[in-house]
Amino acid sequence: MTGSQADGEPDEALVERIVAGDERALGEIVRRHGGRLRALALGFAGGQGEADDIVQETFWSLWRNAK
Repeated sequence: MTGSQADGEPDEALVERIVAGDERALGEIVRRHGGRLRALALGFAGGQGEADDIVQETFWSLWRNAK
């Protein structure tokens, strides 16, 4: 995660909001980083569906384990 974002709050502030249960903050993290994570996952996944599952599980894990 990057420390600052030109288009809004820094990622660190969003993660603090996620810890507090803010779903909109999670949505912003997904918007910012989901595409790059999916591109990375496509590099080692068996296909698009598996890559999408990796991305979903990654962000779900962030939500569950943010504290």
